[in-house]
Amino acid sequence: MVSSLAGPVLTATSLGLLALTIDTGAIPVIYVLAICAGLGIGAANLHLTSMTMRLAEPGYESLTASSIPTVRSLGISLGAAAAGLVANAAGMDRGIDPETVRRAVLWVYGLATLCPAIGAVLAVLFLRMTAEREQAPAPASQPVGE
Repeated sequence: MVSSLAGPVLTATSLGLLALTIDTGAIPVIYVLAICAGLGIGAANLHLTSMTMRLAEPGYESLTASSIPTVRSLGISLGAAAAGLVANAAGMDRGIDPETVRRAVLWVYGLATLCPAIGAVLAVLFLRMTAEREQAPAPASQPVGE
């Protein structure tokens, strides 16, 4: 369960450092930070999916399972659209030169850092919900026919 929180923290840290260092041209540093960002996403993904399924209300397991890839696809689409809007707001809509690209990358990575940071806060809440659900006594079963 630790990776449910460590993953978003690793991703947010890596993206923040990428925003600050990407214009230095230190390719090995950029590679390591990009790999760490991906590791953070991968570390949290299956654990959060598993917890989501455990928290699904009885009878809604299929709906919950089918909504996970839909929500993931929406997140990817909205993230790509937001990155385009941020890059254009940073000047990419007026032409491409090294300074404009540097500014756009700084803003895109900098603002992208917020998503996993918010995800870390939500992971803490999710972990609490899971712990509370697992500690709660199981409801008494009703006899058939009542």
